[in-house]
Amino acid sequence: MWWKIIIEVLIVAAILVTGGSFWACVKSSKHLSRFLSDVTELRRLIDYLGAAKIAEESNGIEPVFGSYAKNIETFERIHLASLRQTATMVLIGIVVLLIISFLLGVYYFVVSLTVFLLLSIGDIPASAKNNNATHVHSLISNIHKWHHTDSATCRSYCIRERPSLMHLYGLVAQIPAKA
Repeated sequence: MWWKIIIEVLIVAAILVTGGSFWACVKSSKHLSRFLSDVTELRRLIDYLGAAKIAEESNGIEPVFGSYAKNIETFERIHLASLRQTATMVLIGIVVLLIISFLLGVYYFVVSLTVFLLLSIGDIPASAKNNNATHVHSLISNIHKWHHTDSATCRSYCIRERPSLMHLYGLVAQIPAKA
């Protein structure tokens, strides 16, 4: 009997560690959408990076995937795919832990599942927010370079084709080419 409790405590500890990562990955895409629509947070990130650094970094940006739009789409696809892949791998581990917990007994399973579901409450950790901010940083560099290369096409893309980038474009367009 005691051995089951010890195993369950270890399972719950493992679920606490891995479950937080799972929910962070699952919630990151929604956080990214909110981040891109929050002008205050975007301005804060741009101020943190600094206009001079943004201008300097964007000088080295090239349309390596064929166009700046393809750069943006590729980076976003990679960002979201990495989140999905990580969430899937972690979920497999959590399912294994839940199965082991179920084999110990229904009450153990209920405790493990409850702990896992309770982890879904609340905001994502700072590390997941930083991951999204890093992605937005790459968007800033690409938009800045594109805006100073072909502003009409960049504006059209960010406002009409990808309205989620509209606020970011509005802020980045204000940064001079050489700050």
